[in-house]
Amino acid sequence: MAEETPAVRNKGLLIAAIILAVLVVVLYNWQVSRVRREGRGETFQLAVLRRNIAPGEKMEFDDFRIETIVISKEERKGGQFKKSLGDVIILRRGGTDREKLADVLGVTVNQTVRRGQYLRWHQITGHPSGRPSYAIPKGMVAFTLPLEPRMAPGTVLSVGDRITVWGMLALREKAKVLPLDSYPIMEKVPVLAIGGVANRDMSGTRGASYRREGRRTYRSVTIAVPPDMAGQLINVLSHVRGGITLVVCSPEDRPENQKPRIHPKLRELKAWDAGLPGMR
Repeated sequence: MAEETPAVRNKGLLIAAIILAVLVVVLYNWQVSRVRREGRGETFQLAVLRRNIAPGEKMEFDDFRIETIVISKEERKGGQFKKSLGDVIILRRGGTDREKLADVLGVTVNQTVRRGQYLRWHQITGHPSGRPSYAIPKGMVAFTLPLEPRMAPGTVLSVGDRITVWGMLALREKAKVLPLDSYPIMEKVPVLAIGGVANRDMSGTRGASYRREGRRTYRSVTIAVPPDMAGQLINVLSHVRGGITLVVCSPEDRPENQKPRIHPKLRELKAWDAGLPGMR
């Protein structure tokens, strides 16, 4: 029995040493991963073309591969990543690859896009002819909302964003006039132009750049609506007190129904006798 004791003891020490070594490795890898995550910054995904696409050609799911890039905190804080990426399209977060590419699938390019390139906003907005009206989605019309400059969202709003239009209205219920209250006239409608400017230069001159930065002050915002909604919207706006208010939606908060709709309580409103907004 005395001769077996050292062997048993050595075996126990060996097992303890192995367990300690495993713990050290695990703790080391965890620490390294934590440091890397802190220094890595934020992750973005971009759309890369798998083939050359000619002007006027629609892009399909198989035309893309998704590439992930990492922007460090220093680059993001200093704004260097904006300069390096320019107007490269940053894909939606979460969901399947098809959902991430939803904003560009079926979209027509306005110039030749080469294989291996990142897809950019100025390559898909507009049309090869350079006419801004080609930015209006099929089956929709452009409708311009009058806006008080002091109520403008400022530079946070850019062409291509979606907005919810709010207004103060005093509705009637039978013969009774209800107290003045706020209503979301339309929700998550796409913006085509700001202050009458579509922020596009597709003529091929001056770099044919697509400037996505917002404008500071403006008196109107042009949105895309179904044709039959234009008349309804004019009637509703004639009831708004004090002008409309625009609420800018997050680019990642997509509408459940892509077709804009007027609030159910406002659809049957007739034009107010005192005239349209801006006339009273």
